[in-house]
Amino acid sequence: FYRGNAMNSNDLAAWSSLSALYAAQYGSNVHRALVMAAGVASVLYHGAETDRHPIRSHAMPGAVWAQALEGHQGLLLQIDRALAVMVGLSLAAGGSRLWSALFSPKTLAMAIAAILGLVLPEVLQLTCWHYAAVHSVWHLCAFGVVGRMMRQYNPPLPGTTVDWIVVGLGNPGIKYIGTRHNAGVEVIHRVVRSLELELHPADHRTASICVHQQDVQKVVYAASETYMNRSGAAVQALCRDYLLTDPSKIVVVHDDLDLPPGRIRLKLGGSIAGHNGLASIARQLRTTEFARVRIGIGKPPSKFDGPNWVLSRPQGEHADSQDCAFRRAAEAIEVVTREGLQMAMCKFNGK
Repeated sequence: FYRGNAMNSNDLAAWSSLSALYAAQYGSNVHRALVMAAGVASVLYHGAETDRHPIRSHAMPGAVWAQALEGHQGLLLQIDRALAVMVGLSLAAGGSRLWSALFSPKTLAMAIAAILGLVLPEVLQLTCWHYAAVHSVWHLCAFGVVGRMMRQYNPPLPGTTVDWIVVGLGNPGIKYIGTRHNAGVEVIHRVVRSLELELHPADHRTASICVHQQDVQKVVYAASETYMNRSGAAVQALCRDYLLTDPSKIVVVHDDLDLPPGRIRLKLGGSIAGHNGLASIARQLRTTEFARVRIGIGKPPSKFDGPNWVLSRPQGEHADSQDCAFRRAAEAIEVVTREGLQMAMCKFNGK
């Protein structure tokens, strides 16, 4: 974009803010529009303001394309500030769950980098290309922080939400098929086959999904394609895609060492009992108040055989018991999505 005096360093920094708009892709249309408008206003203001600063960061002459805006800097500055305030207010509408995103290590590091990118060029009195390079960090990181915060909050849109998300946990790959740890995924495959549907990869590639419309309810069935300790990424992506904000409408199907083979239990919330998949989901959702369908796989012969036990395939009576548990779990899921969790608990927890 640079040809002679056509564009100076500050214009390049302003344009970099537009290149960072990808960070807002997870926001609503209102968020995207506000951030885009704020980025355009920033470019216009900085372009018009360039000629007023003949030293330091603006040592090069102003942008030719902005000459028509000279004399309107005051108005452009007010528009720029007003849009920035509107972006802030739209983010504040997300509530505490949104602002809590600020305290994640990655977001804090990005915020610190943004502040340094803003302060260092002035402290070090950088000019021209040096200023553009460092100041661009401010724009990129500032919009990155906004994007990360937007990613934590998606306001529900009429007609786009689903009533239930049912996720089966497991590990990806052929070598894990049929293992005890993949009980959740196996149940989802059984449910989908019974509905004569097919799973297909989600856009985010963390799960295979299908959507089933039953009566007036819409249900998403998903088989996690992440490793067990990364299950939260799959569940969070599904909630974001389908704008589901009520954790009690998320049903997680998983193996459970504390139940004997062949037994199932349904519950809402509670302890994660050392299950890596549940722990990952709880971290991502920031709550444990999601529904679970627990499938018993029994205790290993020795307390030291836990990892080998869950990654092995059941044999003999254990295989028959597990198949029975899969069948009952599939029936329980159907009751949950049609009649609610409480009704399903009454029907299946006593057996």
